[in-house]
Amino acid sequence: MFSRWSKSLKPSKYSRESRRCQEKLSDELTPDQYRARDTLRVARFQVTGKKYADATTASIDRVERFWYRHYTFMGVETYGHLAENVAEHFRVYADWRLKNFNITKQSTIWVEWKFLRLLVKRETGRKVDELIGEQFILGPLTDEYDLDLSTSYKPVVSVEDLIAILHYHWCVDTASVTHERYTLQNALLMLFIAYTSARPGALIESGCLRGSNEALCYKDIALRVVPNPDQPERHLLVMEVSLLFMKGKRGKSQPTTYIFHERDDNLALCPVSHFIALALADDAFEARGIVSVEDILRVRVPAHRNSLHLKWKADMLDVPVFRRAMHTAEGVRISPDKALPYDILNQYLQRLGRNAGFENKLTPYCIRRGTANAVDTVATPSERNQIMGHSRADIFERYYISMKVKRDVQSAYLGCPPKESIIRTVGRFSLTRDPRAPKELGKADGEKIWISFKSQEHNELQVEDPKNVQFVFKERKRLSQNLFRSSDCRVEDHTEIYARRVQTIQDWVSLCSLREGPRKRRAASADSGIDLAFDEIIDADTFPALCPGTQCLFCLGDDQLPLSGRIYSFSRPDHLRRHVQDCHFRYLDATAPLWCPHPSCLELLDGVQDFQGHALQVHNVYI
Repeated sequence: MFSRWSKSLKPSKYSRESRRCQEKLSDELTPDQYRARDTLRVARFQVTGKKYADATTASIDRVERFWYRHYTFMGVETYGHLAENVAEHFRVYADWRLKNFNITKQSTIWVEWKFLRLLVKRETGRKVDELIGEQFILGPLTDEYDLDLSTSYKPVVSVEDLIAILHYHWCVDTASVTHERYTLQNALLMLFIAYTSARPGALIESGCLRGSNEALCYKDIALRVVPNPDQPERHLLVMEVSLLFMKGKRGKSQPTTYIFHERDDNLALCPVSHFIALALADDAFEARGIVSVEDILRVRVPAHRNSLHLKWKADMLDVPVFRRAMHTAEGVRISPDKALPYDILNQYLQRLGRNAGFENKLTPYCIRRGTANAVDTVATPSERNQIMGHSRADIFERYYISMKVKRDVQSAYLGCPPKESIIRTVGRFSLTRDPRAPKELGKADGEKIWISFKSQEHNELQVEDPKNVQFVFKERKRLSQNLFRSSDCRVEDHTEIYARRVQTIQDWVSLCSLREGPRKRRAASADSGIDLAFDEIIDADTFPALCPGTQCLFCLGDDQLPLSGRIYSFSRPDHLRRHVQDCHFRYLDATAPLWCPHPSCLELLDGVQDFQGHALQVHNVYI
């Protein structure tokens, strides 16, 4: 009865169509109105022109501010002179910029001239002849101000260089990181850049779009199981990675999709294994039966299917894969939804390159240029443009081709067989690498003494042996032993390869929930004789309720820290109180209930003040 009554209340198909017709009739325009709308639209487009990227708009706005300062100084009306579009005004502006600002390179003022032309186009709708700047900036102004015409050296990271970088990253580098998940994320980012030639802004939050949180998300990655075409009895994991945020194409066109496959010969170069570890750490798989790496590797494709798609949970689709660390009351944690910014990756790579002994600065673009030069030898110009995200072939030739000639011209001239191996060796990024080079210098007052001492000591130094490197976590130690063991999959026992791969991915998953903490705590614990090898036997009953008076209860309950960081005692009570206030209380709501962080205590407390009294009475800690 109710269903029939509800159906009778629904509007009929004809009534809906008649309503749409009435709305159409009410919105109809006359021919004169269409002409007026077209005239207005054309006029608006002539002034605003095409829509530029946010970074381009920001650069145009910056030039506009300089233009305003210039004509304020000249005592004339700003936009009036801009609209006149007179060559003399632009020449005077360029002269003023070079005279009053520290501009030493010709390329700087030339790029600014290009943005000034865009500013004129945006404000007046008219174009400025490029020859005005070309004849004046590249001629008289360059000579008058002795502008530097040189270009900076752009190093290229080859596959041999990348292996050396990753080897140092996993087997030698003991520098502290904010969170151990960064160790895995940074390695996978280097592989992604190498295998896709992507700019960092396509994978993580771009430096030009801070706060946008636009980055590679789980929905952009399809993880599949497919039969191995060469060995049908074996099944492989492959990834389809779609990049939506490539330069000039953010949300404007179809994404470029790259295909990755697993590698058993060297796990340090396998992007699939790295990514599986991140997905397991995030608990991103939709299937309830996938909780470990063995569950993934046991998946088989049914006979009636060509592949099997491992799907993500609905609430994980829009979560960035590479995320930043944040401070919480419990300590440093990985943000659940904030993308990793470019600055963090860039700073880490520069530090890694310096510590590894590379002379040139290591940046993500060094790896991107290496991919561009590798692809150039095997792909057509059209394919190279697709891979690199270029609109024209000349972009590679102007900005990405290696400055070192990759062919043996000497042998070609002499008519001898080419010695390409020598050319490749000399062209490497790691040609001038010196692992014994000093990582840091002393203070400014002692620089000369420091350099003199180091140069005298340099030849006596030995290259750091990976076997003697002391890692904080046992997972890092195992990874340094397992990752760079090259395997011949045709000869070596497949059971051993499988076991090593499972252990490696498990260690990566564990790293995602660990952090080292301050270095001074490690040193103090080492001096006191604490054995760091027994972290795995820690449980809640290990810690007595009555603590030393200068021990932080929050750090004691942080299971992501090593034992040395958890049981560390500060030298003075005021140091403890300052630490608790700066690192824990500031991230808490003073009136919100909180659980006591002590591992053996289950007390629910009514705000910060109640917790302070509880800490003193029960745990002997005055905060």
